[in-house]
Amino acid sequence: MRTINKRSSRHKVDSLFKTLREQIVNGSIADGEALPAPEIIADENGVSVITIKRIMAKLADEGLVDRVRGQGTFARSGSHANKHLNIGIVDSITSPNSTDLQKVMGEISTTCAELLDTPGISIHRISYGDMLSPERVSEVLAQLDGMLIGCSHFDERTRELIDSLPIPKVMYGNEFIHESTISQVVPDFNTAMPHVAQYLADNAFQEIIIVHEDHNNARIRSEAFRSAVINAGYPPHLITELTPQSVGKSDGGYRLASQLLQKTAKRFIFSSSDFVSFGIVDAMHDLGITLGGDTQLLSSDNLEGRGVSIYPHPLLSSIDPERRTIAAKAVELLHYKINNPDPCQYIIKVPSRLVIRKTANINPHKEN
Repeated sequence: MRTINKRSSRHKVDSLFKTLREQIVNGSIADGEALPAPEIIADENGVSVITIKRIMAKLADEGLVDRVRGQGTFARSGSHANKHLNIGIVDSITSPNSTDLQKVMGEISTTCAELLDTPGISIHRISYGDMLSPERVSEVLAQLDGMLIGCSHFDERTRELIDSLPIPKVMYGNEFIHESTISQVVPDFNTAMPHVAQYLADNAFQEIIIVHEDHNNARIRSEAFRSAVINAGYPPHLITELTPQSVGKSDGGYRLASQLLQKTAKRFIFSSSDFVSFGIVDAMHDLGITLGGDTQLLSSDNLEGRGVSIYPHPLLSSIDPERRTIAAKAVELLHYKINNPDPCQYIIKVPSRLVIRKTANINPHKEN
């Protein structure tokens, strides 16, 4: 086996995985050949043994290796390593010229494509328009071995077509469990809420305001926040839920906050979207209200952390779904389903994290 080149970038683990995978696919590591022990590969590449074991687990999930207790790990004879796979991705199609917002909205699908970009796999990007006119992509659909689906393209108009495809399918992006046989990878906002909720329970906020948009994902985020706050002992009658009526999200947040903040109170606002939060921050500024003072604000999505911001520097403390992890888990689950076909629906929940900035005093260790 040839030595894997050392990589210092943050994609080192992906690079090691792709290199090992390519060596198995192209025959550099022959079928049935034993791979070096994880300790040896880890030492050669300057990574931990745990990291190598995780890579081996991913290769096993793809059917590329057999892990035999007490004997080692072996390239898998007769596996899918020699089969060319056609994978469809139904989601936003982005380009280098896309706006920052479009890049963020397509980040999961773009990452999925990067992770699938290995020898032996052809990626087919399928637009929503094509799914509405399946005759335009009937030949592509007929040759697919698996499909990744962004939740925004799984509605009643496409559900019947997608359900009819006799191939493994994985959907990502929904924050609720969809009533379907399709396996899903969903962000779990509950993991980030307890720390925030305890802070609120320990402080004398006169009011908690939940501002959420009128769609399922926003309601899921808001319900996770509300449940955590109530479980921490905050009185339910001091919690108010509001929905902006304006079509423009930022504008809607501004109008709502302009009315809401006219009276002085020590309040905490949870917003289901950075878009709405931008409008709230603008209203606070125009009313002379200091961020992180008596009125504190916590948002969702963390778009600012990905370069989408109308301010010189990111301001919003936010619940951040791990998009790259969602993509990695979606690809991993699809490989598993292709290699281990069964009628079961698999649900993977990916933890979200709390990013603290200037607008909330939730944690003394703040991100600048």
